[in-house]
Amino acid sequence: MYEPKTFSDDISKVSWNNLENVTDINARLEEFNNAFFAVLELHAPVKLMSFKHRTSSFITPEIKDQMKVRDSLLRRARKTRCQIDWALYKERTQTEIKRMITEAEKLFVDNEIMQNKNNSHAIWKTIRRYTSNKPKELKLAQEHHIPVIEHQALKHYPESEQFSLSQITREELVAVVMNICFQINLLHSMDKVTTKVIKDCLLTVSKPLTEIINLSFTSNIFPTAWKIAEVVPRVKDGDSEVASNKRPISLLVTNSKICERIVFSQLSNYLEEHNRLTSHQTGNKCKHSTESVHFKAFDSIDHDRLLHKLQNCEISSNTLEWFRSYLTGRMQAVRIGAEISDLPLPITKGVPQGSILKPLLFNLFINDLPCIPLNSEVESYVDDSKLF
Repeated sequence: MYEPKTFSDDISKVSWNNLENVTDINARLEEFNNAFFAVLELHAPVKLMSFKHRTSSFITPEIKDQMKVRDSLLRRARKTRCQIDWALYKERTQTEIKRMITEAEKLFVDNEIMQNKNNSHAIWKTIRRYTSNKPKELKLAQEHHIPVIEHQALKHYPESEQFSLSQITREELVAVVMNICFQINLLHSMDKVTTKVIKDCLLTVSKPLTEIINLSFTSNIFPTAWKIAEVVPRVKDGDSEVASNKRPISLLVTNSKICERIVFSQLSNYLEEHNRLTSHQTGNKCKHSTESVHFKAFDSIDHDRLLHKLQNCEISSNTLEWFRSYLTGRMQAVRIGAEISDLPLPITKGVPQGSILKPLLFNLFINDLPCIPLNSEVESYVDDSKLF
């Protein structure tokens, strides 16, 4: 069983001094992860668990009796290791029981369809439940609506007017992490590390994490290991058997979300202090909320256009390069149950789902929308705008 104090004690024994000599951000993060996960695996190893499924409705008492005989034959075959006993077991499994189950399932499905012949929803629910839907290859549904534009020359502003990512202190990182709320029943991050685990060893890992994030800011590179996301479907409401009742949840690496919170804090403070966001946008702002978000609007944002919008807010060239690194080169895989797509696919548009930076970057992307119409006014809420 995972014991926070024991885990924290063992993490404190790790020497992080060798990381200071590694100047490549990806190499430094890799060494940090290797040391961190080596200790974590000892205290909280990832285990695959299997659960018994409920007995199918079409399994009759006769089939259950035959299953008991089958299990008895299996135990005897394992004990005697006799070829005759193995043959008896396979014959019972592959012929009699398989035939009985197939016939019983077919009869049950036919009856369910006949009883619900006027209810298409119930019919499709039965079909989905009793037919194989395991995909040979899980694929990502990426819709791209905005064409790629040619790279335009960036404007130049005096350095004093520009925003640049600032180095953080160890104390600032600790404050950010401690303000992150967590719940036991929430989904784990893509790397299976919860915020609670980071908090349990924060006094020890805060120093190397601070140095990694600062190196990311100075090198203008967002680590590659933090760019991989795992997408899982989660029911938002209604019948879980209906695909439209589910929405994709993107699981990011926990430490990447810590870095994003720091960037969010610095950037949002700058935008507010310098009044860079239009007053006509009320969505995705402090003290505002929404019950519905149209994800396609976020996912179709062109990266080059977004970078130009950032540049128009007087973001320094170095920080623009950091955001370019943050947005590009991302990959995501889809997981449904225990099945996961073999190869992650690239994300070429949009802002990272699941990131705290997502709504802020979207606001910046549509920030100049109210300036377009003439002799009219525009009010916006997230991706919903009204012209009057």
